Amino acid sequence: MQTRRQFVIAGAAGATGAVAGSRVEGEIQPGNVPELRPPFRLSKEWHQAAVRRFQVRLAEKGLAGAIVSDVLNRNYLTGIFLTETERPNFLFVPAQGEPVAFIPGLDKDMAASWWVKEYEWYFDYPHAGHYGQVAWKAGAREDLFIWMLKGIARRGWGKG
Repeated sequence: MQTRRQFVIAGAAGATGAVAGSRVEGEIQPGNVPELRPPFRLSKEWHQAAVRRFQVRLAEKGLAGAIVSDVLNRNYLTGIFLTETERPNFLFVPAQGEPVAFIPGLDKDMAASWWVKEYEWYFDYPHAGHYGQVAWKAGAREDLFIWMLKGIARRGWGKG
């Protein structure tokens, strides 16, 4: 029985013979691919402009703001490419002012490194206990969507 290696070699020899006058010699050489150069992501100014365009649309529609929960829309607006897991992430974009992120503590260091400076975080999901701190003893379970709504209300939007 023919081995896989023998089969591949025989197939390659047959294929090269089928191409009129062609001959394979030496190793396959990589193509001439240009070297990648930074930047590898859009600038924070680009994302800030995207938020401003979104804010104009919110104002045109008479909305005070929008809660953005879709990962692709959050990434587009902020440029903070947080991984979507079972842990909820929310972004509140007011019609005027700076956006506010509501994120899991797992991502707080990454969030702190980017341009959206106002954020609140929770320890883990499902959340139980205090917010904005590491909790070693679980408290009562809480709904993170309600927590986010309360955070928006504390900033003057909505009725709380």
